[in-house]
Amino acid sequence: MATDTSGEYMKITLNRKNIIEYVEDNEYVLIDMLHNRFYTLDYIGSLIWNYLKQGFGIDNVVTRISNEFNVSMDQVKEDVIKFLETMAGKGLVKIEH
Repeated sequence: MATDTSGEYMKITLNRKNIIEYVEDNEYVLIDMLHNRFYTLDYIGSLIWNYLKQGFGIDNVVTRISNEFNVSMDQVKEDVIKFLETMAGKGLVKIEH
C-alpha cells in the first residue's frame, strides 16, 4: 500500500482487466469478475475513478477536486490517497512509487 502521502512519484494503474464498469446517475459500480464482487463509488470516488481513466495524475485529480469543491489541496490529497489505498487493497488499482 502507498504510504507516501505527498502523492509524488506515485503511478496509479486501474485494474481494467477483470473489472466491468457500470455508470448510473454519475456514480460508478465496479464489478470484479474474477472475485465475483462489486463496489459502488460515491460521487467523489466516481470523479476520481473517471479522472484516472482519462489519464490524469494524482496532482491533477487533486487540483480539479479542490477547485470544484473549494477544499484545501492538502485535505483533498490526503483523501484521494486514502481512497486509492483502499482501492489498491481491493485489487482495483495498482500503486507504484
